[in-house]
Amino acid sequence: MPTTRLLIIQPTPFCNINCNYCYLPGRSSKAVIEYATLWNLLSQLFASGWLKNRLEVVWHAGEPMVLPINFYVDAFRLIDRLRPRTLEVLHHFQTNGTLIDDNWCEFFRRERVRVGISIDGPKHLHDR
Repeated sequence: MPTTRLLIIQPTPFCNINCNYCYLPGRSSKAVIEYATLWNLLSQLFASGWLKNRLEVVWHAGEPMVLPINFYVDAFRLIDRLRPRTLEVLHHFQTNGTLIDDNWCEFFRRERVRVGISIDGPKHLHDR
């Protein structure tokens, strides 16, 4: 039986900087994953028997931080409600970092989110 340790979720394809070398198509779309889709995904994964004691969830794609913090508060609470009590869930954000402010820092601290920052943007900035 397979084991799942990592789940990558694309909450939106939209990106606030739109780098011309980006591999992600449709990054100008402001579509947002629906809670019903998250519920379906998570409830099936949690019932699959494919999880051990820990799952790492990476919020990734266009730029996850273009969505409001409350989106993630609700999503994290959904995960907490659905997950087996024996399962530890760790959250990660993969971001270009341009939208980080005090509110995001407080959210990351409170929720123990790990943050990866990619070096993106115009060549004259990211090549420095």
